[in-house]
Amino acid sequence: MFLSWLALLFSILGAVTAVDICSDYPKPDPCLPGGEWDPVLNSCSGYDGRSCFQCYSGQFCKTREDTLTCQLSSTGGNPLVIAQFWLLNSTQEPCSTTLAHYRPAYQNPPGVPLPPLEDAIRKLHAISQNVDTSGRQLIGGFGATMMLHATVAALSEMILKNCTSNCPPVVDVMAQPPYYDNYPYIVGIVQTARWNTSADPTSPYTIEILTYPNNPNGVRRNPLVKNPNHVIRDMVYYWPMYTDIDTTISEPIMIFSSSKHEGLAGTRFGWGLYQDSVLAQNVAQVVNVLTLGLSVDVQLRVLASIQAIIGEKLNPSGLLPFHEAGRTVMESRFAKLSEVLTCATLTNYPSSSHGAYAWVQCKEGLKCLDVFASVNIIAEDGALFGSTSQYVRLSMLLPDAEFEILIDKVKALCSS
Repeated sequence: MFLSWLALLFSILGAVTAVDICSDYPKPDPCLPGGEWDPVLNSCSGYDGRSCFQCYSGQFCKTREDTLTCQLSSTGGNPLVIAQFWLLNSTQEPCSTTLAHYRPAYQNPPGVPLPPLEDAIRKLHAISQNVDTSGRQLIGGFGATMMLHATVAALSEMILKNCTSNCPPVVDVMAQPPYYDNYPYIVGIVQTARWNTSADPTSPYTIEILTYPNNPNGVRRNPLVKNPNHVIRDMVYYWPMYTDIDTTISEPIMIFSSSKHEGLAGTRFGWGLYQDSVLAQNVAQVVNVLTLGLSVDVQLRVLASIQAIIGEKLNPSGLLPFHEAGRTVMESRFAKLSEVLTCATLTNYPSSSHGAYAWVQCKEGLKCLDVFASVNIIAEDGALFGSTSQYVRLSMLLPDAEFEILIDKVKALCSS
């Protein structure tokens, strides 16, 4: 019986086509500009389950649909523009799969990345000069979202434990509007905290999440909470491609992500830098409860990407080639968008010269979401970010082909 089962198993395995993501990638990509080749699916692919990018169809995604009638979503934060950098510069990114025989046990201590990865992350920050990692413990998790959740959970519990009299049942967590629309949901699943945009920033029982630079509008803001140990700085956009790095930040709590930096959104890796060693240990314990340990495969992929980035020589501008290429693309995109946003309906144009999002204000009395929907652009309502529906957020992270369609649509909107 066992031998017959084994024979069946091998017959099934033998029928599966082997996939080699390194050698099975055609050059040039036959799906550009309307899609990209997926060696796992063995076909063209867009994202989110689509076979092509938005507004493209047909064999090898070569048919561009009508600009005005096709629907284009400029929502979310999927960093597809960074993924395109790797596609166009494939010689810079190491292509490898995790060795089948490499089977490490659960990683200990929990939350602490593999030593080579931690060293690479610290070197990346040192070269970029965006933050000072000295005197801080580095804890990793599955994306910045998990790191924010774990930090809110650990910090709020510590605050309540240190309370001696008139203790509240939970700690308030706030952010200045407009804020990242996922914060209320991240905080909402923490038993020792509650989301409260009306929280008293002078209270010792208030935590502030400060996005720096801000999502959605790219503005750099100072915290309202004066105790720096109660401010969680979400700094996933504090890199040269999204903002000017004119100050090396050195704060007690700082959160980063491989999604917004290396473009590894599907890999799911983020890290936090903590000055308080007790808080760092508590964050690590939360991560460990949620994951039973960091994925070694994930860490090896992040390590390979960061090593490829920091292995390049600095350009005359003082930037790594990866950062300068990203900055050039984002600056070009904001220049194009600002050029076409000329209609009287829109009273405030993106103020940033580069960044992940454009925060657009429409004329008073108009619902900005409907203004963009008139040319089949799906934007994100400003009300989701704690602001009003007079604003929308547009993603600047789309693939090149989709971004060009976005520009054409806005141009049509302003000329109509």
